[in-house]
Formats: sequence, C-alpha cells, structure tokens
Amino acid sequence: MPTRRGITLVALSCLLWATGRLLGVVEFEYFALSGITLVFGALVFVQIRRFDVAVGRTLSPLRVFVDTPVTVTVRLYNQHRFTSPPLVIRDHVDRWGQARYLAGPVPPRRSLDVHYSAPSHRRGRLTIGPMELACIDPFGLAVRAKRIGTTAEVVVFPRIYPVIPITGAESSLGPMANQRFSPFNSGDDLSLVRPYVEGEDPRRIHWASSARANTLMVRAQEPGIMQQLTVVLDSREEVHSPASFESAVSAVASVLNSSVVARQPVRLLTTNGFSTSFGSSQESLNELLEYLAETTTSKSPISINPDQLSTPTGTTVIVSTTAFSTADLISASPKQHRNALLLTVLFARSSGERTNHIASGAHNVSIVVGPNELFASAWNTTLGYKRLPA
Repeated sequence: MPTRRGITLVALSCLLWATGRLLGVVEFEYFALSGITLVFGALVFVQIRRFDVAVGRTLSPLRVFVDTPVTVTVRLYNQHRFTSPPLVIRDHVDRWGQARYLAGPVPPRRSLDVHYSAPSHRRGRLTIGPMELACIDPFGLAVRAKRIGTTAEVVVFPRIYPVIPITGAESSLGPMANQRFSPFNSGDDLSLVRPYVEGEDPRRIHWASSARANTLMVRAQEPGIMQQLTVVLDSREEVHSPASFESAVSAVASVLNSSVVARQPVRLLTTNGFSTSFGSSQESLNELLEYLAETTTSKSPISINPDQLSTPTGTTVIVSTTAFSTADLISASPKQHRNALLLTVLFARSSGERTNHIASGAHNVSIVVGPNELFASAWNTTLGYKRLPA
C-alpha cells in the first residue's frame, strides 16, 4: 500500500496534471505522469520483494526499577534462500509509543540481531509488542507490512532510595531513645555485616570487614535477637493525591529493601486488606516489590486485622499522608505492645496543607516529609542524626 509520502505525491501529481491541462502546459502533464508512474513502480517493487523472516524478541532484565532502561533484542532469521530486502521494525512500547528501526538486508539462512532500549518511567507492567515488519521501497512511497502478534512484559518496580534499615537504629528506637547509637560488640562474623548507608552513625562501621570488602561495612543485628518489621501502606484514595501515593509506594519499597539487605524479617500490609507473611529472602522481597509495582489506591476504609500488628518486640512502619489522623492510627494499630515500636511516615500533599498531629514518644515516632523534600533525607535524618524523643 502507498505510504503517506506516496499518497501526497499522487495528490500533487493529479493537481499538477489538472493545472497543466487548464493552462495548456504539456510539461506539467509529463511531470504529473512521472510522479504517478513512480508510485506505481514502488507498489510493484514491494510486492515482488518477498521476505520470509522469523522473528524472536528477548528482554533483559525482566524486572527493573523505575528509570532503568530495558534492553530489547530482536532477532531476525531469514528462512528464504535469497537475501531479504531492508526491513523496518516497528515495535509498540506501552506508555511510550513506537520503536522504529531499520534492519537488514539479512543473508539467506542467517540471523541478524537488532537492539534498542525501552524506557521505564513509571512503575507497573510494561508491555512491548505487537511488532510489525515492513518492506519499503527506496523512495519511501510504498510499504508491505507483516504483523507479528507476540508481546512480552517487564515488571517495573517502584523507585528505591538508599535509607537506613530499622536494624541500624534499634538503639535509638527502643526504650533507650534518649541515647545515641552504641557501637556493636566486637566480632569477626562476616555473615553479619552489610553495606554502610549514608547517614548511619560512623561508630557502627566494622573496619576489618570494610578493609576486606574495599567499601564501608556495618555489623547487622544478630539473627537471634532480630526484630520483625511490619510495613503498612495506607492505600485509601481519600488521603492521597497521585503524587503522594507514588511517593508512599516508593517509601514502602525503600524501607522493605533496606531491611531485607540487613536480613530483617519483613512483611507488608495495606489498608485494603492485603497482607503477607514474614520473610527476609530476596525472593520474598521481589514478590513484595511486584505487588507494589501494580498496586493502586482503594476506596475501601481501613481493614487491617488487629492481631496482625500485635507483635511484642517488632517494629511497625505506617506510610500515609498528612491527612492521616490519630483515629486512623488507632484503627491501624490498636494493639501496640509496651516494647513494640511504631514509626509513622506522613507525606505532605501540598506546602500549605495542615498536618494532623500524632504524638511522638519512645515507642511512637512521626516523620513528616515535605512536598519538596526527599523521603530518604527525612528518614535518614530522623534515624541517623537526630535524637528521637524519649
């Protein structure tokens, strides 16, 4: 079929022919006839240039974080005994548009790989495909396309920020909240060290392990006394704007990620009733991040089983907005044990928004993140530098 350029040339040729007939200029008619003949020749060209090409597509990696490019490899295998004509690859990329590349010609019984990068600017499932192979004449006047109906998907995880894990601030979040961090006990068990996160107390650095790893390392909490972490995402539509919900999801993902790196058992709850069991493996973290990649706001009220938050020595982190109130806190965490810790992270939806006051104490700490403030900065400052209220 003719391309847009071919249709334009035919239209202009017809107009030129009519002008030539009206004015009696024979040369105009010759030029018009040449244009129409050129388009007709292009149509014949793409019809006789047969191509029998098998197409395969691979994506790498299949799970990425926001703004991490996805490498798409398209392999063309020429099954014909003659060399294929140059082909145009048109691959649909969800939420972006169409990737368009020129490939070939492909020799007979040979393959050719074409690579391009697909952007991942938003969390969720990124669908790539279907694909279209097109044979175009040298002048771009006619095209013959072959549609490849296969698609592939990539899971785009929320953005992750480097934050201090809860296990790195237990001495300040417990009953001794009026004290600074204490250094860990001496020891050489390298299985209990983890990478240093900017903002942590330098006295926690394990220098022997840092020298061997050639990077700063800190000693993690011993497994025998490891506290469990429950992260609650407030997914109610009434308290969120689109931007604040994305920030909340990213904050939850960051806290879960840093805690799993520190080998702390974590679980995720949402106010719409979703819940998981405790886990500290990379597989369990990937499952949580995959859920967070696709989660949306809900119109349902808070529906959390109180028994799920009833942990004697665990830590609970509730992530919401400044619309979160003390009444919501009681609904979300009605059975707080004497030794349990509660952190409430509140995102301000606008600079002039009024903040509902939630009292802080030795076991109840509020972190308010301003509209122009990074979550990692507010979190690390509270857990790493400031002395928390007693």
